[in-house]
Amino acid sequence: MNITERLCRNLTINKRRTSLRLERIYWDSLDEICLRERMDLAELCSDIEKQLIGGEPCSLTGALRAYCTKYFRSACTDLGHTLAGHGRRGRSIWTAERDRLERGAIIPFPSRSVL
Repeated sequence: MNITERLCRNLTINKRRTSLRLERIYWDSLDEICLRERMDLAELCSDIEKQLIGGEPCSLTGALRAYCTKYFRSACTDLGHTLAGHGRRGRSIWTAERDRLERGAIIPFPSRSVL
């Protein structure tokens, strides 16, 4: 399966029939988001399109890609990584760093030339 292969889907968004062409990874992501949020794809796309009105000029497909990225990035929290077992021994780098700081580790301060 080629995740960069572009697929076309026909949807009715805000009472308008349209065709969208996105990479398979984004269609899979949108389907997963819809399952998690308990909504159908047309509903999600309608909500995203409504957010475009009056904002920066952007295509709907561009907005959908950005939405997927933002959705999953917001899920990439320290807790999420720990629960998923990512990082060394199930701990992310941020958890290890926080633990180190809580134990009183000295944080090197950059010199003024770096600032």
